[in-house]
Amino acid sequence: MNVKLKLRPLNDPFVLSLIILPFFWPTSFSELFPDLDIVHDILRICSFAVIFAIFIADRRLSKIIIAVFAYEVTLLFSTLINNGDYWDLAVECGSVLAVCMFVDLMSARNARAMVRAFLYLFSLEVVMNLITVAAFPGGMYRTTRFWQNWLLGYDNTHYTIILPLLCIFAVWAEKSRVPTLAQFFIILIFSASVYITWSGASVVAVTVWIVLWIVTKTKAGANLLSARRVVLLHGGFFFLVVIGRMQYLFKWLIVDVLGKNLTFTGRTSHWDIALELFREKPLLGWGVVDTDLTRARLDGLSHCHNHFLQILYESGLLGMVFFLAAVLILDRPLKKVKNRKYSAYFLITILCFLIVGQVEAITNMTSLFAIMTMAYHAPQIERALASDDRRSGVRFVLKREKTHLAGEKRVW
Repeated sequence: MNVKLKLRPLNDPFVLSLIILPFFWPTSFSELFPDLDIVHDILRICSFAVIFAIFIADRRLSKIIIAVFAYEVTLLFSTLINNGDYWDLAVECGSVLAVCMFVDLMSARNARAMVRAFLYLFSLEVVMNLITVAAFPGGMYRTTRFWQNWLLGYDNTHYTIILPLLCIFAVWAEKSRVPTLAQFFIILIFSASVYITWSGASVVAVTVWIVLWIVTKTKAGANLLSARRVVLLHGGFFFLVVIGRMQYLFKWLIVDVLGKNLTFTGRTSHWDIALELFREKPLLGWGVVDTDLTRARLDGLSHCHNHFLQILYESGLLGMVFFLAAVLILDRPLKKVKNRKYSAYFLITILCFLIVGQVEAITNMTSLFAIMTMAYHAPQIERALASDDRRSGVRFVLKREKTHLAGEKRVW
């Protein structure tokens, strides 16, 4: 069924921002105002219900939604057979599916309004976070595990909003023809909190994003990446470092630039534990389990500190197959994009997410899957933004003609 519901509020970027806000709730709200958690849960449920109802009435399943759904169902099944943490699973799966359905729906309905909605929400959160970082250099508040926290939480979680913001801003600036130098300064402002707080993995990811953004301005650079190359790059690094422990090849970066040691601040020992757990349940993994149980298994850590290991630990080889499939199916639609810079921005962002994922688990995958779903619909987004340009041109011509006629009337 594909019934085009005529809902005017879905054309308003501010309304759309409010719909997706519960899925990108600033971490500090839950820490500083725990009484708001019930409000947050209600908002999440309401937003999910609205998105799901419109999606079911309005859209057919696309390949990216099927791949994401298959990944989440694998995680669900693994959690069920391991008697895991159902609430954490519901929050994670519900958020990912809701945002992916939202992007899938709005890419066909009004991609321009969708892009603006994400741009408004993410830029507001990132700028407010930068203000808190500048105002509270030692941290805005403390938790039992992290001493320095700001609006978006502790330092190595800021990238989950900053990276997608950089991507969406680059797409919007390309459409709006913002001068390159102005784009560069705005990107630096958006990235500033990462450099001030200096979380190693986030610094590398954001720096790589900026460098590749500059490279993308050339014709050859815009065609540098593909989804297959992103998977091969990270798969190669995973087997070299996490499996083969050949991190000495990257000593210049790990030790000399980032000031870390070759154990990645003790992560290698935890990788060994995660690999052993994976060998015990290789097909479906252990599912989403209670944080205390995870810490007991992983020697005090709440995750595997590697995204591929986290997928293998939680959903096994089957989950990894569906996750990689969700990345690889992006190649075909991205090749249909006429302006290669659009596809490059999406691929750079996915690449940089996974760069962080080599030493951290992307415990909140909502932002990553949102960008992946946008990448799948990049041709529709390009057409929507191009048609917006044409409408702007028509309005300019009509305004000029109106001014000309008014001037003739005055002369007459």
